[in-house]
Amino acid sequence: MRVDEVPIVDGLAATLKMAEAMADLKGLGITVTRRGYAHARPSRDMIEHARRVHSRPLLVPPKKKR
Repeated sequence: MRVDEVPIVDGLAATLKMAEAMADLKGLGITVTRRGYAHARPSRDMIEHARRVHSRPLLVPPKKKR
């Protein structure tokens, strides 16, 4: 369905199709992760580099090495 050449997505149908796809993947042994690349914490080196590049002060003191 389109309105003024813009496609209209049926949210319920899209949700059901995604649920079906997830169930099929689970049947194959592929599970959904709750921690993906977008939610992963950057390494301490990456944070320090970004702070140096953008001239930002360190907000949290560095961890003490044992």
